[in-house]
Amino acid sequence: IVISLEEIGWRGFLLPLLDHHLSSLHSSAVVGFIWGVWHLPLFFATPPHLVENDTPIGFIIRFGCYVVSLTTNGVIMGWLFRGSGGSLWTSLLFHSSFNATVYALMATDLGYFFVPYALLSVPVALYLG
Repeated sequence: IVISLEEIGWRGFLLPLLDHHLSSLHSSAVVGFIWGVWHLPLFFATPPHLVENDTPIGFIIRFGCYVVSLTTNGVIMGWLFRGSGGSLWTSLLFHSSFNATVYALMATDLGYFFVPYALLSVPVALYLG
């Protein structure tokens, strides 16, 4: 249910609104960046985002890569949203699949999962954007 509400807000409302003022790449990246920063409270509250005995620099690296990851996901999801004629189902499917993958990998104690993901997802987002 939470994912549905997020996608209604991010892709269903904010993305089309920004598309009137920015290019597709820029509006998708802005939505993705806001989406990433919006998740900041999770990094203080819940595993797997919360890492015990984390250093400040470790936190900055993890959260920074998380925001980069969601910014690039925003571009990919914007491309899927527009390519499907504005259907939220593609965004919902991608978002759900991404979350399931992240939680499965992070359950194996991969607290820095977003570092390689951020590096690998940027070229894909730039290509699609």
